[in-house]
Amino acid sequence: MTTSVFKLSDLPATGYADRLSRLVRADTRLTIDCSGVERLPIAFLAAAIAAARERHAFICLEGLGADARRAVEIIDDARVLALEAPPRAPSPLLERPFAVVITGDGLLLQLHRGLPRLAQMADASEHGWVQGVAFATLSVDLAAIDNLNSLLVAWLIQLSHAAAPLRIALSNLSAQAATQLRQLRLNHLMDAI
Repeated sequence: MTTSVFKLSDLPATGYADRLSRLVRADTRLTIDCSGVERLPIAFLAAAIAAARERHAFICLEGLGADARRAVEIIDDARVLALEAPPRAPSPLLERPFAVVITGDGLLLQLHRGLPRLAQMADASEHGWVQGVAFATLSVDLAAIDNLNSLLVAWLIQLSHAAAPLRIALSNLSAQAATQLRQLRLNHLMDAI
């Protein structure tokens, strides 16, 4: 098995997919040093996940900051990317209150039904991870949520602050949630689409 090490800062800022597809082979262990990169570009993360999935390759990310590491753990739900020690946190698949979808240069968070009862939403790791990835848009799909409770409102505000200066776009709001958004004046922090 061939081992290759690259610094993320040495890869071209555009064309991550092309560059990684040339570097990644099934017989290659590719280590990417992310030291000094506070926010992983979403295009890089999408390309790395796709390359690892499609080519069944071993890609390891090293030197990640805490927020970037948590972002990888949350976004890479199939766990195709390896992370340097310590090992990943226990699988969040059953406990995470939302799914994350990469949408071009942005992220879409799809909230699960039953979310408002999950006390873990108050944990800083459930919103602070967005500071570990660079993206152009952040949308939250509220289709599974009938109304906003205090826990969800607090999480949305914290997520909004973590994503600043970007504004969060909320989609698929129920009539009740849209009314609550206006009553709480959250429409000044985020957009309902």
